Amino acid sequence: MTIPIRTARFRPQWQSRFQQSITYLLPAVIALIALCTRLDTYPAVWFDEGYKANAARTLAERGVYGTYTSAGYIPFDPGISSGPADVIPVALAFKLLGAGLAQARLVSVLFTLLAVVSLTGIAVELYGRRAALVIILFILAVPDIEGVSLLLIGRQILGEPAAVALTAAGLLIWFQGGERPSWRRAALAGVIIGIGLLSKMQIAIALLPAVVLVSLARWRRHWKILAQQFLLPFLSILVFAGWSLVGSLSTPPEIAADNAVMLADAVQTNLLTFLLGRTLPTASWLITGIMLLAAVSVAGRWWVQRRRGALTAAQWAEVLLAVFVALTAIWFALLSVGWPRYAHIGLMVALLLLGKTVWDGWQRLSPRINMPDAALVLALAVLALAVNLYSALNYQAPDGAQDAAAYIDANIPSEAVIETWEWQLDALTQHWAYHHPHQRYLFEAIRQFSHERQPFDLDYELLQADPDYLIVGTFGKWTRIYNPQDIGSSFVLIAEIGDYLIYERLRD
Repeated sequence: MTIPIRTARFRPQWQSRFQQSITYLLPAVIALIALCTRLDTYPAVWFDEGYKANAARTLAERGVYGTYTSAGYIPFDPGISSGPADVIPVALAFKLLGAGLAQARLVSVLFTLLAVVSLTGIAVELYGRRAALVIILFILAVPDIEGVSLLLIGRQILGEPAAVALTAAGLLIWFQGGERPSWRRAALAGVIIGIGLLSKMQIAIALLPAVVLVSLARWRRHWKILAQQFLLPFLSILVFAGWSLVGSLSTPPEIAADNAVMLADAVQTNLLTFLLGRTLPTASWLITGIMLLAAVSVAGRWWVQRRRGALTAAQWAEVLLAVFVALTAIWFALLSVGWPRYAHIGLMVALLLLGKTVWDGWQRLSPRINMPDAALVLALAVLALAVNLYSALNYQAPDGAQDAAAYIDANIPSEAVIETWEWQLDALTQHWAYHHPHQRYLFEAIRQFSHERQPFDLDYELLQADPDYLIVGTFGKWTRIYNPQDIGSSFVLIAEIGDYLIYERLRD
């Protein structure tokens, strides 16, 4: 009789562990398949990826944290717009595997897998294992909105994958404290989130006030616990201040002064524009609406629960996420430049909250149609794979960045200066002597775009670096930074590869 008893005891434990593993494993496998499909070609590598790849290559091959062009080094270049959490791992990948697009994007893939696991863990803490699996699959199944989705952003060399992953991981550690918050959890969460915020500092605009507001609402009569909660935003700010101090001490005074001007310009141009939504595209209004809808859905659940009694730790965590999403929506719509990618993490958290609404709706519907929860899980899993694989496998673009890079390595002398605004070429070639327009031209282009002043008028001096070659790609064409008359009088077209026009200087 002992064998059946052991079997009976073993089976529930085995089933429970298997179900818990599936909750995390199934979304991670789906994400991994989707992320690695055509990783080096989808989407086409672009300006922002190139800027960060330049920083990683500069660190890997020249030992300087910053960017390098023919004009010299810019240590701790604020134009990188991300932090050590993503730049250093990409540099390590270049060091171990060689410079290249797939190698750099592999780091983002790993961060995105961490984000998937962390978001799943948050959903488990808030809503339980069964709901969490549906919620994370729902997030993965939502198609991208103007290029913004967890997996599409998560396969690019951007600051968002590291920022979302580390912020979510930090919040998960914090939430796991439940009704017994501790100094240790608050400190660890604060440091991890602080490192994540270095990769996308605009997240702090909504997250840190949300933490303070909800902590005050929950613990205003418990000063010791309130101090523990405030440790999280304090350490996050301290991490940022510490990294800024390291950058200041490691940068020559004249470059540090220019970096400070660029950083202030970036904040005024991108983060605190006070445009009040006048130039938001349709996609940005859609994202704003989704975030506000998620916040309202939580407010409804909060109102019902307050009438029943005190909120649990999980419900307070949900309120924190809702306040974060609401503040993100307000900042994004009214104060930011309004590009959809700026609301990336706010949208992901909003989808997590709306996923609970989907789960609640399913719980009401499934008994009527006599369908098990596994049917919804299977449908969302198939949809998540289909949506992401369809986009990757059917993507076609004449970009040609990697072919243009191969042409440069084969035909342009290593000492020749190449004028281009296509930063994405830097890490795809062995060439180092690139000259790019200063960041102030980018900020001016953004301001003109935000105020609907097109065509652009950037008044750029093409020959300032005495270039031997000129390459005009997607970004150069869009901004028209290079005057066609200047090109015609000083250069001759020698190759056209995808979207890239390669010119050679006419010398007397």
